[in-house]
Amino acid sequence: MTWNWAKNANKWMRPNGQADSARAAALEAEACYDAVLRCEWPGMVPEDLQCMLDNEEWIRTR
Repeated sequence: MTWNWAKNANKWMRPNGQADSARAAALEAEACYDAVLRCEWPGMVPEDLQCMLDNEEWIRTR
C-alpha cells in the first residue's frame, strides 16, 4: 500500500514486513487499508484522509 504523497514522509509508519502466506499478506494489507479509511493509521490526521479521498475522486473523474 502506497500513498504517493506520504511514502517519503517521516510521520507515517512504513508498512514493511513479511507474511507466512499470500493470504496472510492480503489480510494484513486489508487491515492497513481499513486503518487508513478510519483515519487510525499512525501519524495520520483527518486532513491527510481528506486529501487522499479528494485525489481518488479527481482520478476517477478525469
